[in-house]
Order: sequence, then structure tokens, then C-alpha cells
Amino acid sequence: MSVLPHAPRPTPRAKAAPIEASPAAARARHAAGGLVLEAHPVPLADPLVLWEALPDEPAAFWRAPSGERFSGVGEALAITAGGRSRFQSLADQARELLAGLELPFEGSLRLIGGLAFDPEGGRSSLWQDFGPARFVLPRFTYLPGTREARLVVVRRPDDDPGALEARVAHLREALETNAPVAPQGLWPAHIERLPRETWSHWIDRVQAAIGSGVVSKVVLARESVLDLPVPLSARAILSRLAAEHQDCFCFGLRSARREGAPQAAFVGASPERLVRLDRRRVQVDALAGTAGVPGRGASSSALERAAEGLRTSLKDRAEHEYVVEAIRQALTPLCPILEIAKVPEVRQLRHVLHLHTPIEGLLSRDAHLLEVAAALHPTPAVAGTPTEEARAILGACEGRDRGWYAGPIGWFDAEGSGELCVGLRSGLLRGRQAHLFAGAGVVSGSRADAEYEETRLKERALCQALGVAP
Repeated sequence: MSVLPHAPRPTPRAKAAPIEASPAAARARHAAGGLVLEAHPVPLADPLVLWEALPDEPAAFWRAPSGERFSGVGEALAITAGGRSRFQSLADQARELLAGLELPFEGSLRLIGGLAFDPEGGRSSLWQDFGPARFVLPRFTYLPGTREARLVVVRRPDDDPGALEARVAHLREALETNAPVAPQGLWPAHIERLPRETWSHWIDRVQAAIGSGVVSKVVLARESVLDLPVPLSARAILSRLAAEHQDCFCFGLRSARREGAPQAAFVGASPERLVRLDRRRVQVDALAGTAGVPGRGASSSALERAAEGLRTSLKDRAEHEYVVEAIRQALTPLCPILEIAKVPEVRQLRHVLHLHTPIEGLLSRDAHLLEVAAALHPTPAVAGTPTEEARAILGACEGRDRGWYAGPIGWFDAEGSGELCVGLRSGLLRGRQAHLFAGAGVVSGSRADAEYEETRLKERALCQALGVAP
């Protein structure tokens, strides 16, 4: 196995000096827009406290398997784009807006958001609060560390200083109080799922395309709609996801409140990293091939038998290899050296097992996270292969806008480094209704009933977080 050299470390723009106690400490002026960043020391608390402190504002939450977490509320600036050039457009906008920015401390600025699965996706009425692609710099970003936390505040030239100070004081009080999440019980829910007959028809259509050589794999996804008797609490759902799925990327993106319409929140606990970029070092997950975890109380030998069955499944190994090879081809022009494990490992999650191959590389030149993501999305793990033919078939079968389901979700900093996961095990919450999404990869040998049950397994994380039986 080759050894990756250390990535070059450019001279940092951020000031690494410790934060002073003064609320006006560590200011940095934005060269283009007149924005001012301030860093305030605040107590360690649940990052989701910010969601309830300013409930009408757009909000964001991120928690990675590494333990890294942060939250944001409000909107200081936003960048949007659509069409096939949206990744590049977002990267260009970010570079222009953040050029020459000096930060209060390294890592203090993060734009968080995502992109729809399709270039023109995110435009349906269900997804109108999110659009094809959107990243936001929050007005207030809470960054907890090991021993201290910081609240990064963005001031605009037109701000009323007194009003902004009052909001900062309100957030500080909420963080000091650190009110726990209200307990959420089990609720009866009406669940509308795709009929199995329709799913079987989709599978037959894909198998015909595979048999004729048009495609090798297509990833079909279905939607379940839940109607609950009480309004949904995005904070409660995210808190439960983050607590019960610590080996996943837990994310939440909430829209601003609009008059006459319930707020929307896109939440999930995704097992799959799309890409992490740290200067030039790239990390990608190949995750495909699935088996159910034996029921509660099962012996370790039963779990090992399930894992061994997944490792030796020709169908799952073929499905996984499509993903590994597609990532290899996408990254090779960008990374002269790639580290790819020869044999996939079995990754155990709460409800499922996956075949997993970690992939690392070093970029040959500086690039933005979104430019690397453009080369990778969509992988065969969420679309199929060949990509365009698979997308055409899944679009004809599903007949709807996937929105941000299976799209890239995450954050990046002023240097273009950051991390994106794939928006899986996810759902859109609106009022008392939840739209849950789950998919399965269809290859030669796939059976409709087995793939449908796989999607049921993948729904469990959100169903349990919602407090309903899967």
C-alpha cells in the first residue's frame, strides 16, 4: 500500500490567538460586504438549544462520527445555484465572498447547506424552502470544544447594535440554562407507503434494462408519508438521532418561518461520507451492500454469521464494487496517489450492516470541497451505473423530485475545506407530516421483496426518532 505524503499547509489566514473575555473581542472585517465576525466565549451546552432560542429563524446542525459538532441559526449571507454547473458556481461564489477574510480563530467560519440530488431538483412544492442548492453563513454559530465553547456572531452594516446585543444576550442565557429536550413519547401515526406491487413493477423494469445491457445497477428510492397527531419537534428528533446513531453523520437544516406555511426541516442520520477535504487530503467512503442486523438479544455468533453472509454475497459484492470503481475513476484525475483497501470491511450500524471501503488520496492542486464533490456525485451507491442511464430509469420509475434526499449535505470553511455526507436515512418534516426516504440498489439477481425489506430497515432510524413504529 502506498503512503500518502503530507499535504502542503498554506499560511493560515485565521488568527490563532485565544479569545478574550470581552464580547467585542476577536473581530474580523469582511473586505467585500462589510461583515464583522465576533467570537464570544459561552458555556458548553446542547448545540440544538439555539434552534429553540430563535424558533422562527433558519437553523442548521451537524454532528460527525468523529464527534465534531456545531449548530447555527439565522442567515448572514447565502449562496445559491442550479443546473449542472451548480457545484462550480457555489465554489466560485464562496471564493469571491470570502476572499481576504481574516477570522477570529481558525475554523470559526462555516457555511452549511446542501444540494438536491438532481441538478434541477429541489424545485417542487415539497422542497421549495430548499431549492436546487443552498449554503448559508449563519448569523450565530455555536462551536463547542472539549473544555469551552464559542458563539461566533456576524454583524452587518445595517444592524441595529442594540437589537443585535439583545439577541446575543438571549442566546447566551439559553446556552447557560441549557434546557433539556422535552420528552417525546410513542405516537400513533398513519403511514402511507409505496404499494409493494408498484415497487415490484419498478424492479422488473430495472431488471429488463440490466438484461438488455443498458445499465448494471439502479438505485431506486421510495417515499413514506407519516401523519402524526402532534406537531413535529425537529430538535427532539435530531437529539434522538444524534444520541442513538453516533456512528453516523447527523444533520438538520431548517427553513425560516413563512406566514401561512409550516416550517420545513430536512433531517437525517447518514452512514455515508461523500467527501472530506482537509487542505489537499481527501477522504471518501464507498458504502454499498446491505444486510439486516440480527434482532435484539442475538448472540455474537449470529451477528458474525450475518456479517460473513454479507462478505460472501456475490450480489452485494458486485453492488459494492461498482461504487469503489466509480470513485476510483472520479478521483484518479485529481489524486495521483490513492489508497483503496483491497477487501471491503463490514460496518455495523444500529439496524443494518454495510460493506465499506475507505478511500484516501492527495489532490495534485488546490481545490474547493465542492469541486471535488462535483466529480463524485452521484456515486453508484445512490444513482446506479452508468450514471446517466441509471438516472433516466430511476426518474421514469419514481416520477418525483427527490429533493435533497441522497444529495450532498454538509459544510465548508473559508479555505474550501470541509465535509459532505450523502443525505440518506433522511426525512423532510413539515408541521405534523414527515416524508421519509429510503432506497436500495438493484443489480442482477436482486429480488423485489428483499429490496423492499431493505428499505424498511433503512426507515427505522427516523421512525424511532419520530416515536412511531417502523
